[in-house]
Amino acid sequence: MGTSQAVGYTAALALAIAALYLILGLLRMGWVSTFLSKAVMAGFILGFSIGIIIDQSSKLFGLEAASGSYAKGLWETLGNLPDTSLTTLAVAAVRSSCSWSCSCRRWSAERWPGGTGPWAGEDGPERATRRATTCDSPR
Repeated sequence: MGTSQAVGYTAALALAIAALYLILGLLRMGWVSTFLSKAVMAGFILGFSIGIIIDQSSKLFGLEAASGSYAKGLWETLGNLPDTSLTTLAVAAVRSSCSWSCSCRRWSAERWPGGTGPWAGEDGPERATRRATTCDSPR
């Protein structure tokens, strides 16, 4: 099978799965997922997240994206780390720290509703809670 045939089959499979999910959604068949154990779902989510991390790591360091399997992509990214773009890495680090800060503030506001958590500060619990619950990324 050639590459052009594989691309066609992949597109057809993606469209068939999308149609199947659309039909299942319209028939309100979400209850079927309750038959999957938590361990299966946790494994699926973990595997998916590892794949995303490996896929995005080259972009995080400003490197050329590797093609092929996840193992090959990870290996090429690790091999090209000396060529890291410091500007791209700095922007990614600032953006990640802002995201983590907002997540921690939301978590803190949920855990300590009165604003007595670690982000309460000296300006009073009301203001700290308001800050923690309105921390949204720019749109």
